[in-house]
Amino acid sequence: MRAFDLGALIADIVILVLLAGGVAGVVFLVKAKPTPEGQLPTAPNWYPDPADPEVLRYFDGRSWTGATRPRTAQPGA
Repeated sequence: MRAFDLGALIADIVILVLLAGGVAGVVFLVKAKPTPEGQLPTAPNWYPDPADPEVLRYFDGRSWTGATRPRTAQPGA
């Protein structure tokens, strides 16, 4: 019977750790997809108007409304 070679054992462990890290990295990248730029917000709220950077436009949870206000206005105004 032959004794384990310590160097080979350490090399095997390092390779397994690198493989596990690679798999974890791929899983992270797949799950961390950026939201599409054209995707609408889901919560009703005031959001920056893409057509006019000086105003906020209200999103009612389904579509953009015609309601706008200056960006400098206080919430609830």
